[in-house]
Amino acid sequence: MPTFGERLQQLREKAGLTQQQLADASGVNLWTIRGYEQGRREPNWKVAIRLAESLGVAVEAFADCSSSDDSGSGGKSHRGRVPAQSPPRGKQRKAR
Repeated sequence: MPTFGERLQQLREKAGLTQQQLADASGVNLWTIRGYEQGRREPNWKVAIRLAESLGVAVEAFADCSSSDDSGSGGKSHRGRVPAQSPPRGKQRKAR
């Protein structure tokens, strides 16, 4: 299962865009795009949607991505971040 950054890079290259072109199209800072692709950062949903729109894909293209720190999150909260897997359609996660 690819990480968000790996999937982002695959989709960006498939769209024939450079990191700079994706940054310009999405309004996301170039260094932030680089951080995503290198696995140092993960976007929130709002940014993931902007990236998907700029790449011409549905945001679901990122739905099966694993987190770059799945193996050692140490119980850290990732509130507002793109989750490793989305809940099945028609089912929502319970509020805590």
